[in-house]
Amino acid sequence: MKGHLVLGHRVRPAMMSLAFVVLGVSAALVVTGPSPWWVLPLGILGPDLTFLAAAGQQPKAPGLMPPRAVLFYNAAHRPAVALGGLLLAFALAAPTAVALAVAWLSHIVWDRSVGYGLRNRHGAIVPTASSLWFNGMARLANPFQCGSRHDLKHNRSDSPSLPIATSTAEQTPPAGAVAP
Repeated sequence: MKGHLVLGHRVRPAMMSLAFVVLGVSAALVVTGPSPWWVLPLGILGPDLTFLAAAGQQPKAPGLMPPRAVLFYNAAHRPAVALGGLLLAFALAAPTAVALAVAWLSHIVWDRSVGYGLRNRHGAIVPTASSLWFNGMARLANPFQCGSRHDLKHNRSDSPSLPIATSTAEQTPPAGAVAP
């Protein structure tokens, strides 16, 4: 698996290509169909507008999402939810909703292509397979390397500005956070 560095992120070329294809399909639906122009920006930016669910709430640490927004963020970034919306739009024969759902899917595929996954309950990014790959397969083989659970517990990370959880099964709260 190979990737290139773009804007500070490792990119999986196949996933990035898929994101552009899906975006192109959405644009074609808007240009050739009855959908208004605002469908594309809403579908592409909409999933990240879930940050507004935590308006007025401060994150517990830099790079973390406020816990109130995590549920909304994760729901808007699950491909199954976007695909469900696409199937519903097809069932209702709503071309604008179809274009919106396809643009939404392009956002999700783009995020996965650069390694952004869902968030854990503390607001840290749960790595995707591509981010695990590009952060070093050695982490999986050697738990004592930088970035392991041990390092995260002791507030040591190779990426201090963007905390990343190591697994969804066992996650430790960030430094200074109060455990529920």
